[in-house]
Amino acid sequence: MNVLLLTDDMNPGGVARHVVDLANGLADRGVESIVAATDGPFRVRLHKEIPFINLSLFIPNSERKSLFGFLSAYRILKKVIHSENVSFIHTHKRYTDALGRFLARRTSLPHISTCHSTFTSLRFASVFGDFTIACSKAMEEMLIKDFGKNPKAIKQIYSGISPFREYGKNEKVQVLEDLHIPNTERIVASVGQLIASKDRATLIRAIGILKKRDAINNILFAILGEGEQKMKLEELVFKEEIENHVIFLHGMSNVEALFNVAEFGVLSSVQEGLSYILIEAASIGKPHIASDVGGVSEFIIHGNTGILVPPSDPEHLANAIQSLLEKPETAKRLGRNAREKYLQQFSFDRFINQTLEVYKPHL
Repeated sequence: MNVLLLTDDMNPGGVARHVVDLANGLADRGVESIVAATDGPFRVRLHKEIPFINLSLFIPNSERKSLFGFLSAYRILKKVIHSENVSFIHTHKRYTDALGRFLARRTSLPHISTCHSTFTSLRFASVFGDFTIACSKAMEEMLIKDFGKNPKAIKQIYSGISPFREYGKNEKVQVLEDLHIPNTERIVASVGQLIASKDRATLIRAIGILKKRDAINNILFAILGEGEQKMKLEELVFKEEIENHVIFLHGMSNVEALFNVAEFGVLSSVQEGLSYILIEAASIGKPHIASDVGGVSEFIIHGNTGILVPPSDPEHLANAIQSLLEKPETAKRLGRNAREKYLQQFSFDRFINQTLEVYKPHL
């Protein structure tokens, strides 16, 4: 039995991370899978024994998908399905949801899809599997209300992770040296792709507000990620005159290391499922200030496991950041509570076990 795990790409991001973690977790349980996507840096995280099929789904030197890539992938994967005795297809993004649906209909295979985010764009072009896993309750509600999915054909499963490792004092000093950050600086982290839905512009404007208040004299905001908005965001940093308070870290930088030296994180998204980074940071007791969108409030309980703010509101975000900077004990309390929530609801074993329950009819 083989599961075909199909997604758009292996570039840094929550969906690629989810697919890699799922494939590795299945392998550890003796379940074989094949991963297919356009190649990217996250591919190296796959266990070496897991087959990988490199698809060319994008227009060269572009982030746009191509019709030729769709047709080429269909031909490649149809052969793989027959030669590797694939039992069912599990897709993870809207473009590859459509590709998986096309393949499933022509090979008479079951099709499972996972919905990773709430969205409003291109709803008319969105398709899902015969059965859909929703990564949050907000996504489950969206699938039923907006897409008319049968509730019996949906299961809500939170993504789970293995916890980050907590660094010792000397390791933290080394992290700061590696990042060329003076140990007198206090760090606030922001991790995620530099794309419109993550709305880093609101965070940068909030930092600008804090500078005008003279509230961030020894504070450094570390923004980790890659994406098409990077140049625009760098320009905004200079416009706000906060270049001494912001550093951009490459998307493949060590997130675990960053959160070991950060006091808390900021997630300023306008569209979100239930971000991995909230759970990862919480696993070592680091809380987030986050926009109240999508499934975020299913992890962040305002004032208990983190702070919720309205999306696209730099003033409100600035106030929340300043509050935690002025009250570090509050940040520590929120972090302890967030870690407890992670342990109770977002463990890796629970995630794999619940996914296997969905797979069971096809195993």
